[in-house]
Amino acid sequence: MTQITKLCRCCRKEKYMIEFRDQKQTKDGKKGFCIGCENEWHRRHYLKNREKRIEQQTIWNKNHKDKVDQYKRIYEYRKIRAARKPKNPS
Repeated sequence: MTQITKLCRCCRKEKYMIEFRDQKQTKDGKKGFCIGCENEWHRRHYLKNREKRIEQQTIWNKNHKDKVDQYKRIYEYRKIRAARKPKNPS
């Protein structure tokens, strides 16, 4: 028998299973926190560690210039290609 709802460990509300992200390691295959609570946690965590995260990203960008340049080329190519693509008349 499949479970339809689950209790979020953060907000303590019973929610539908579709409101939880997948996690293969658990019995029911879903994470313990609902998507809303998980998003809020990540938002708070980023704001709390913003300076450290920006510093880490800057160091990574300096050490991996070739990958950054490749990403930029792909991004620009896709942006130009999307601008040239004719829009479908509605």
